[in-house]
Amino acid sequence: MGHHSQFPALLTYRYSCDIRVLRMMRETTMGNSVTQRHKKVLEQHSEAWMQRVLQYLTVCEPFTRSSVVLPVFTEPPLLPALPKPKWLLAVYARDVLGHLHEVKAKITSTFGSVLKMDSTKKVTKKLAGAAAGTAAWCTNVGNEHGQVLVSVLTTSEGQGLDAMAAGLMKCYREAGEAPPKVIYMDRDCCNQHGPCQVKAMFTEWDGLQVRLDIWHFMRWFAAGVTTEAHPLYGIFMARLSRSIFEWDPEGVAALRCAKEGELAAKRIGHISEEAVTTRITRRELVLHCRRRTRGVEETTRLIRSLISLFDSESGKDAVFIHFLFSPPPAGKPSDVQPPAELPSHWKDQLPPFQHEWIQHTLFKANPQTGKLEKVPQLKLWWYPPQPPLVHTQPPASPDHFFCRPLFLWMSQRMW
Repeated sequence: MGHHSQFPALLTYRYSCDIRVLRMMRETTMGNSVTQRHKKVLEQHSEAWMQRVLQYLTVCEPFTRSSVVLPVFTEPPLLPALPKPKWLLAVYARDVLGHLHEVKAKITSTFGSVLKMDSTKKVTKKLAGAAAGTAAWCTNVGNEHGQVLVSVLTTSEGQGLDAMAAGLMKCYREAGEAPPKVIYMDRDCCNQHGPCQVKAMFTEWDGLQVRLDIWHFMRWFAAGVTTEAHPLYGIFMARLSRSIFEWDPEGVAALRCAKEGELAAKRIGHISEEAVTTRITRRELVLHCRRRTRGVEETTRLIRSLISLFDSESGKDAVFIHFLFSPPPAGKPSDVQPPAELPSHWKDQLPPFQHEWIQHTLFKANPQTGKLEKVPQLKLWWYPPQPPLVHTQPPASPDHFFCRPLFLWMSQRMW
């Protein structure tokens, strides 16, 4: 192996590639493609060829002045043509195959005590050529450091993962690593009607705990909103995140001390606590501090308070559209009334974008029958709510920008 590593090139059928070029290829990243590497190699070859031509011509020049008969010099050779970028890519692939066992060892030597398993369709949508359409889901297992332990392609979500689980347990067993303690999932964490399917896959890990991933936990709350395009959706999810997470006080205190020292070095003068807080950016918090959960009791209290707030009158937008779905009233199924709507003759005569605000302004639901009744204080002109001057979120629809005033005219006896 040591003797083989001293060979300076990789041989192919017609050409040979220098090891230094292959090392350059290993650093290929976004914006640093094979074509870019080919241009750099071509530039280096051109410079080396130009230096040799200049050296040759410099040696020939004195003989043209000292001789009576001009000697005949041979033309310098042309610049050899380089192989195409596609050939460089093929040579790089052959070099990777030569280190396949080493690459496999590095990939299978990644472990962790806290795992997370999730599936996505984004990877399979990028499959092209003969592999296009052969898989629908990509399931990944990562550890607490963000490293991927294994990744498999399947035709359906959650199916055919037994072989992946067996291979993962085999890697832990052969490496002598302790089994993981927790695995986070998007489902099957609180199964009360039978054995957990995830534990059934990882039979060798008896002490494995299956828990719900926090991101999917937040997404479960999003299932109770009327639409994700609602103007209050972003505000609700941000406050939900603050109800679950908080910045680590020790990390924040250390960051404040560092920021105070930075401001003191600039000789700004007296530095108040408020001034230090305003100078700490969001990027600095993410870079130097970590977040932690608030605890079960505190999180439960804050989430209940948040849902109560958005389920009240504060959870409506400019056209009185509720943000959260209201739960049905308690009682027998026969007592539950469907949501009241405008009378059919009103809906037929008014454009659709006028229905919502007119229903909430001119009518009121009867608590006994559930039917809409006109408000007692009627007037001629009714005006829709105006859209806010400043929008913190994109509007859910353009309807409330085009609502028009309503002129209500009825016979005298109907008033």
